[in-house]
Amino acid sequence: MSAITYSLSTMNMAVANPVGKSFVLGLPDRQGNYCIGFAGMVWKIPSGAYQPGDRVRVMDFDEQRLQVERIIN
Repeated sequence: MSAITYSLSTMNMAVANPVGKSFVLGLPDRQGNYCIGFAGMVWKIPSGAYQPGDRVRVMDFDEQRLQVERIIN
């Protein structure tokens, strides 16, 4: 059963590849992390040098977190 779960999870990750996408950050949660909903999943962005309203681009991801860079206009 775990092999099926793993393969479905891997397939879901392939479909929901957020790398290269950009988002505008809202308010952080109580731990200071920002959350983004994308492709039916909720991804966390660890607290960093970001503020609400910043536009960020996804550079890398794992199962729960996104690594982003701030886009400067």
